[in-house]
Amino acid sequence: MTYGWRAKIGFLAPPKTFDPYPWDLLLPEGVGIIGHPLGLTHLTPDEVRQAWTRTDDAIRELARRQVDIIVLGGSPPVIVGGFGFDQKFIEQGAKITSIPITTTQTAAVEAMQHLGMKRIAVAAPFDDTFCAMLRDFLEKSGFQVLSLKNRALGLTESDQQPLSVSYRLAKDAFAAAPDVDGVYVPRASFPVVENIELLEQDLKVPVVTSVSAVVWSVCRKLRIGGPIKGYGRLLAEL
Repeated sequence: MTYGWRAKIGFLAPPKTFDPYPWDLLLPEGVGIIGHPLGLTHLTPDEVRQAWTRTDDAIRELARRQVDIIVLGGSPPVIVGGFGFDQKFIEQGAKITSIPITTTQTAAVEAMQHLGMKRIAVAAPFDDTFCAMLRDFLEKSGFQVLSLKNRALGLTESDQQPLSVSYRLAKDAFAAAPDVDGVYVPRASFPVVENIELLEQDLKVPVVTSVSAVVWSVCRKLRIGGPIKGYGRLLAEL
């Protein structure tokens, strides 16, 4: 069977390598993902800005591989550019290819809006510098960030965390503002998707992660239907 026979996602991954976990857990049958690393070795604003210079060639390469949609992965590549940078990136990409383009951060904002999340708690595996940028981006996107709990994790640390880390961080963020409409956990490499359903059961509010938001957004844009169960309300209602 041809990989991605139903649809292929082209994913611009910030690090030097791309790990199909946790995408393989959530993607519907026949939907594949092709990662194109942007080469970050350290998660710093300067390295993110350097990665921007490689995105045009990466888009061309993914277009050559005939993907159906292109996603700029990660919150940092967008929030370092400030509010509105995702739309500028999408517009620039449209000059290179006719393939639909979005970003992880764009998908997260759209997913939270879809779920009616206005007052949110954020559990972020970023340092204080990136968290300040993330808060600014979210607030300018129309959200009230009532709580933001973080744990500074480098590029090589994030995907090595046990599930207990994301679970506790999300619960701590919620505990600091229990009247929120939902919880947002950014960063695709942060092990959290297996916790979405458990957190929603415990907290009684929706939980949106980078991966769940991208899968939801891609399925809607490519008209791939059917609920994806076991990973929270967003995908269960797809």
